Amino acid sequence: MAERTLYTFGPRPTRGVLLGLGGMQLAGLVAGGVTGLVLMMGKTNLLVAMCPLVAGALYAWAPVAGRPIHEWAGPVISHWSRRAQGHSTWAASGDDATPPPFAGLSVVAAGNPEHPTAVIVSSGRGRPTYTAVLAVNGGDFAMIDAGDQERRLAAWGEALAGAGAPGLGVTRVQWVERSGPERSDAASAWAARHRRVPAASPAAKSYWELLRQTRPATRRHDTYVAIQVAPRQCDPAKGDGDPGLAEVVAAVELVAGRINSAELRTSGALGPSEVGEVLHGLIDPDYARAMAGRRHLRAAGPPLPWPAATETPWGAYRTNGTWHATYWLSELPRRSVGAAWMSPLLLSRVDGVRSLSVLMEPLSPSAAARRAERDVLENDADAVQRERFGFARTARRERERGQAAAREEELVSGYALMRFVGLVSVAAPDQEALVVACREVEQAAGQACVELTRLYGRQDVAFAASLPLCAGVAPVPWGM
Repeated sequence: MAERTLYTFGPRPTRGVLLGLGGMQLAGLVAGGVTGLVLMMGKTNLLVAMCPLVAGALYAWAPVAGRPIHEWAGPVISHWSRRAQGHSTWAASGDDATPPPFAGLSVVAAGNPEHPTAVIVSSGRGRPTYTAVLAVNGGDFAMIDAGDQERRLAAWGEALAGAGAPGLGVTRVQWVERSGPERSDAASAWAARHRRVPAASPAAKSYWELLRQTRPATRRHDTYVAIQVAPRQCDPAKGDGDPGLAEVVAAVELVAGRINSAELRTSGALGPSEVGEVLHGLIDPDYARAMAGRRHLRAAGPPLPWPAATETPWGAYRTNGTWHATYWLSELPRRSVGAAWMSPLLLSRVDGVRSLSVLMEPLSPSAAARRAERDVLENDADAVQRERFGFARTARRERERGQAAAREEELVSGYALMRFVGLVSVAAPDQEALVVACREVEQAAGQACVELTRLYGRQDVAFAASLPLCAGVAPVPWGM
């Protein structure tokens, strides 16, 4: 029997500027200490002078809902600032038809006029980027044996490494797996098309009865891969005459070929209407209605089905009549796992729509080497500081040091490095259903040994990042 391959994920880095303390923690402690010192020099009562120092210590270390207060400061200030300015709600108007998280996005048809490729152009900030979306089918991955799963994972890794090769221009790769209610007749229709025995046979009758009993629990799984390219020469103002579109189409075709060679199946990039349907299906929890026809999509130009009204309360994001909640995969399994370690999360049944998104950003060999060397040096310096001040060594910090050293060794051996961030988004028709769906996805994450952190205060940006648009979440740290 062949020996199984196990996969190990290191802990999320927690080292800080000094003795494991981050910049925000040090700022709170210094501000409290300086304020207390000033009060003491002014001959203030000692107890009163100690209050700022205590407040600084609470700010740095005191947990609220499982997270230190300093981690809540940014989201709280940002959220209430937007509410005070009236920016937490939005409604489409003649001059403003795009919600704030999607501002600066447009779609252009490129390539073959008969089978055009939808290129989503982001020209809001900085250098323009171009994104195309592929529909990918992984086949029967959950049903094959562990050895075949490991082989496919290795092939997927080779495809990713090729996509991030210097000179190709690919700046980000994102895969999104979506699970939602299937049409009630979908399984029966598929069985009728592929039936090889007479309909009146006992086998066929037994199968039809099984489909009838399982119809309420039928789920549909779709997977998409988004490829973002930053062309060397581009001009979004020229529309379909943009010189960068040809470079984008060529890069996407090359990546699609690599994906097909990794035992995955894709028929190429989606067209404008297909991209509109995909986005609509991710925004709308009623999958059957979303995929029923294009009458739900805007008819003016290539469709991008942005909602007509949005609201961003503290812990959710409402688009029209749909409520969304988005989580960050803040911790991956801390023990060795097999190739199908994410199955409990991917195959769990969640009321409503659940999507899992992983956004990856390839680093150039020089940038990856600098990053790896910096991580090793910072971990060593942190260990020296902690030993000097008498702090005990912890297993987590020792594992972080080992992870940084192993990453540097892999780079020396020629492996590519990508930084990544994972997001899980849940959609439901109302707040009560959203609470149930969130509870179910949190339980499924626990079974997969991953930790989810709900992105309070920035749900609109987080939801936009969970869509196959290759948009990042600025306040969320990237993993390695």
